[in-house]
Amino acid sequence: MLGYEEWRTLLRSCCGHFDSEPTSDRAASDRFERHEIHGFDMASVRCTINRIDRTREGIRRDDAEYFFLWYQIDGETGISHSDRDTLMTPGDFILLDSTREAQFVFNGTPSEFYSVHLPRTLFMADRQQAPATGWKVTRRHPLQASLENLVSRYREDTFDLAGFDADRFFDFVALVFGPDPACSTIRQFRHPVDRLRFITQIVDQNLRHHRFSVEDLAAQVGRSRRQLQRDLAEAGTSFTELLQTRRLHYFVSAGTHQGRSGNRVRISELAQISGFSDQSHFNHLFRDRYGASPREFLRQAVALGEWSNLAPQANC
Repeated sequence: MLGYEEWRTLLRSCCGHFDSEPTSDRAASDRFERHEIHGFDMASVRCTINRIDRTREGIRRDDAEYFFLWYQIDGETGISHSDRDTLMTPGDFILLDSTREAQFVFNGTPSEFYSVHLPRTLFMADRQQAPATGWKVTRRHPLQASLENLVSRYREDTFDLAGFDADRFFDFVALVFGPDPACSTIRQFRHPVDRLRFITQIVDQNLRHHRFSVEDLAAQVGRSRRQLQRDLAEAGTSFTELLQTRRLHYFVSAGTHQGRSGNRVRISELAQISGFSDQSHFNHLFRDRYGASPREFLRQAVALGEWSNLAPQANC
C-alpha cells in the first residue's frame, strides 16, 4: 500500500514529469509497480486520484521520449490526447506520445492499468509512417486479443522471451495502431510546435541514413529548403542541430535497451547505426551534451534502469 506522495514520486521517476491531483482523502490503497521486461519498462498502476496532466512544461523537462502503450485493466479513465477525447474501459488499448500534451481523468474512482514504455526514436527508426496515437483499440479489433495476451504475459513474466526482440514488438504495435492519417503533410499544421513535431518525426524515420540531407528532409515534408529552414529557425533550431540531437537520442535509447537486455554494447558500432560516421566527432558531441563519455553515460543509465533523469549538460 502506498501513500499519495510516494505514489506520485514513483510515477515521475518511472514515466517522467506528469502532474497529478489527489482525491480529498488521498487513499492509501494505490499501487505503482515497475517491471523490466526484455529491456522495456512497464508500469503496473492502480490509483484513486482525480487526474494526471502531461503539460508542455513537463514535456520540456524530459529528455527521454516514449510511446506509452496503455492497457486498461479495471475501472475507467478519460484520456485527452492528440486532439481526441477517449473513455478507456477494461480491455481497451491506446497508444500515447510523450511529446504531446495529455490529460487523464479518474474523478476519484479506482482505475487500474498497465503502461509499456517504448522508446520513441527506436520505434520510429526506418519506419515509413507514424503510428496512430490517441485512437482506442477495443475488444472488437481483430488483433486486440493478441495484444492483450502479449502484454499480460509480459506483466506475469510467463512469456518465453527467447528470440523475441524489440523490432518484432514494435512492428506488432505499429500493425495494431496503423498509420496516423493526421500525419501526412506539413501544410495541415498551423502552429510552429506542431510543424516541428512533424519535421522531427520525418528525421526520426531517416536518422540512421548517413547521407540524409536538408534537401532530403525538405522533399519529404513538402517544403522548399528555404521554407524548411524558416520553420526550423522559428522553432529555435537548425537542420544540423535537430539531426544531431535525434541521433544522440537514438544512440542513448538503443544503448540503454541493449545493456538492460544483457547484451554487450559496442559503442563504435552503435554510433554508426545511429547515423554517426565520424567516431571522434560523435564522442565530442556526446560529451558536450551529456557531460560524460558514451560508455560512462550508458553504464549509469543501465544501472538506474532509465536515462530520462540523467539531464544533458547542453543542447546540441
